[in-house]
Amino acid sequence: MNEYELNPFVITQKITDDICLLTNFVDGSHILLNSGIANIIYNQEKCLSSLSETHPDIFRRLLDGQFIIRENSEEYRERIIKQMNSSRNDSELYHVIVNPTLDCNLDCWYCYENKIPGSAMSTEVTDAVCKNIKTHYDSNPYKVLKVSFFGGEPFLRPMAIQRIVEFCRNFCLLNTVSLILDFTTNGTLITRTVLDTIRECTCMFQITLDGNKEQHNRIKKPRYGDPDSFAMTINNIHRIQETIQNSFVAVRINFDGETLNRFDEILEKLDDLDRKRTKIILKKVWQIDSESISPDIVNRCIDKILDRNFILDYYSQGGVCFADRRNQITINFDGNIYKCTTIKRFDNDNALGQLDCNNGNVIWDESKIAYLSNEGIPSGCHTCQMFPSCGGPCRKKTPGWKDEDCFLKSQRMSMEEYALIQFKAEMTKRGIIRAGATTA
Repeated sequence: MNEYELNPFVITQKITDDICLLTNFVDGSHILLNSGIANIIYNQEKCLSSLSETHPDIFRRLLDGQFIIRENSEEYRERIIKQMNSSRNDSELYHVIVNPTLDCNLDCWYCYENKIPGSAMSTEVTDAVCKNIKTHYDSNPYKVLKVSFFGGEPFLRPMAIQRIVEFCRNFCLLNTVSLILDFTTNGTLITRTVLDTIRECTCMFQITLDGNKEQHNRIKKPRYGDPDSFAMTINNIHRIQETIQNSFVAVRINFDGETLNRFDEILEKLDDLDRKRTKIILKKVWQIDSESISPDIVNRCIDKILDRNFILDYYSQGGVCFADRRNQITINFDGNIYKCTTIKRFDNDNALGQLDCNNGNVIWDESKIAYLSNEGIPSGCHTCQMFPSCGGPCRKKTPGWKDEDCFLKSQRMSMEEYALIQFKAEMTKRGIIRAGATTA
């Protein structure tokens, strides 16, 4: 009997006649091997332990990286899945998502949000958000507080942001809690005043571009003021990096076929950004049919991103969905409580609870959050090699999930194609960090 087995979450593919790439989807690691050794591993045509004698250094790397495992592969699979379920109950991080408004100064055609013009978080609810951060810590002490501002366009309500940030900064200093601020924004309304408020914090931004200047401005038309939203966004991305030393900007490029035809014009506007503090997210506009976009064009744009030494995120998966984690809440401007941020409507029907403005506690509707106890896994996901990386559907979507809902199928990608893109992206990222590069 073979003492060692191939990790069930590892795939092997040839990238040249002589070189194979092994990808471990448990931790996203990769290793390159000559095809002879890779064949032994993949086909298990010989006792894998023989590698310890013929190639001891390679054997040790494979074992340490869990490309091969010293246990039954099915038992290993069940153990990893159990660890993923356990991570949903992790208490070290408390993640609070805040919608200061569901209004927006732009009107993008593809936006799924149900906007509420004039909506704004009141002082009472803003103070209750702060109370919640403290009361939750008192009952469930955490080591890291992550506050994400979402919406709507959160910077339409800068006073709510400033009030919450100032409280969090003082609270975290007092209790030795690490603070991370996170903003999902169109990038047009970021003011010097707000930047000064958050400049000493660890800040993450996701800011969207919808093409080159002409295309972006056609899609993102401000309701008032300067019509050049592209220039405002680009300028504010640079101001963030200039002002906030400990910041990281994810520039999300939503693409259709036209976007990719003039992709160089977008990258040129980003070329002087600090590579260690910038990531480019490449995502297809969700209403656009994948069949209408050539995979070759997408791959050429991916290569352009990597050739310019940018960190790339092309459908990178984060494992367990944030909304499935027990220690996470989404607080709407009106005090309603949710988990997910991609619901069609933030209304009473979809609300899972209510924030008590007197003490900051969450009053959950237990019947609506019962789904969080569901640990079922769709059959196609249970045997998928990518499952630890992908995490499968969120628990709310699990009952109606079908194999064709898999993101790989929707993007017309094979698992091998996806793994190769992630390998290239990881090698670029390592090179940037190792070199300490600031620009291309």
